[in-house]
Amino acid sequence: MAEDRRRFLRFRPGGWYIESMMNRRTLAWLGLCIALIVPAAGCGQGRSGIAYQNSTIDALLDGNYDGEVTFGQLRKHGDFGIGTFDSLDGEMIAIDGRFYQVRSDGQVHVVPPEMRTPFSVVTFFKPADATNLSAPLTYPALKQRLDALRPADGHAYAFAIDGAFDRVRTRSVPRQQPPYSRLEEVVKSQPTFELTAVRGTLVGFWFPESMRHINVPGYHFHFLTDDRSAGGHVLDLTLREGTARMQLLSTVQIALPRTPPTTQPRADYSDALERVEK
Repeated sequence: MAEDRRRFLRFRPGGWYIESMMNRRTLAWLGLCIALIVPAAGCGQGRSGIAYQNSTIDALLDGNYDGEVTFGQLRKHGDFGIGTFDSLDGEMIAIDGRFYQVRSDGQVHVVPPEMRTPFSVVTFFKPADATNLSAPLTYPALKQRLDALRPADGHAYAFAIDGAFDRVRTRSVPRQQPPYSRLEEVVKSQPTFELTAVRGTLVGFWFPESMRHINVPGYHFHFLTDDRSAGGHVLDLTLREGTARMQLLSTVQIALPRTPPTTQPRADYSDALERVEK
């Protein structure tokens, strides 16, 4: 199916906008409430932008790992973001218009345009002025500092944190074979990496709680070293010093998955999502 025939949802602070009709089965599977209203925030604060996301976090949790969008297609929607690969083959980081794959052996590869992704979110990153982060910060303390930068909770935000890190603990999931297991089962055997005394960039997003079935609520970061030799999904860190850049995202465009999950969909994913992100 051509990309321009896919179904889309758009999220704005005032609620959900349906670009094309969806049937009830699709809505039930995603567990979405289209009547959901999110409190509006001042659109004049900061710079606004558009994020593009293919699939949903619920679909990924269910085991929907077949890539439906090529990175050649994805780069038309953004030059900055995070995601994963066909068959869940590692962690994706997009920065400065280049896409990188951190595989389960810890190796980093430049992503060719023909590779596919089952879940990614990207934007054309145009941040406001950088904010200095001078004091050593743990991961929870860094999130608190970033909270102070966000003007409101109704929007989504893109973040880039460049700096020197005393340590960054990351993970990357191994390539899966069908029939796929749910993501919470896959991460039980995930390889983790302890990176020490490194310089690099945290690439990620903050999404409101109202988007829990769409993306990870709160902060979700991937990391890539300056020399592009290591990285992955961030589990923990200590930032020595750095700068934070933020972009307000007024619209999130979502391309719904075309294929059903290989497992029976769940009614609620909150506990599974917490286990996957830790």
